[in-house]
Amino acid sequence: WYYLGIFAFLQLMQGAIWSLPPALLGDVIDYGTLKTGKDQSGTYYAFFTFIKKSFGGLGGGIGLLIAASYGFEPSSTELSESAGQGVKLVMAYLPAVLMFIALFILMLYPISKARHTLIRKKIEQDNNRRLNAVTTS
Repeated sequence: WYYLGIFAFLQLMQGAIWSLPPALLGDVIDYGTLKTGKDQSGTYYAFFTFIKKSFGGLGGGIGLLIAASYGFEPSSTELSESAGQGVKLVMAYLPAVLMFIALFILMLYPISKARHTLIRKKIEQDNNRRLNAVTTS
């Protein structure tokens, strides 16, 4: 029942897991634009996609290695109790622990709504200043 509860919780959180990082990336892009004066959103999204796909592949491989260390054999039609524990570890327990670690790190995220509003205002002011400099020269 513990496994079922944790696995169900993880599945319910899938919306946040997949939508939150790109939303936060928008804040980071705005901050980068403010600091450099250049919109490099394509580079940020390319790097984000590369990291996401790389870690997805690594995570799947590491997960299979961990499950295999418990006796899991993908081609087997029978699942031993030890192999079942390995699958539970990889599919629920380990992701839940990692999700709580990520949640703790997310709580340290420095860009609040108020700070993001300030960043956007400063970007808009810089854009207006540049536009006025071009039109008056």
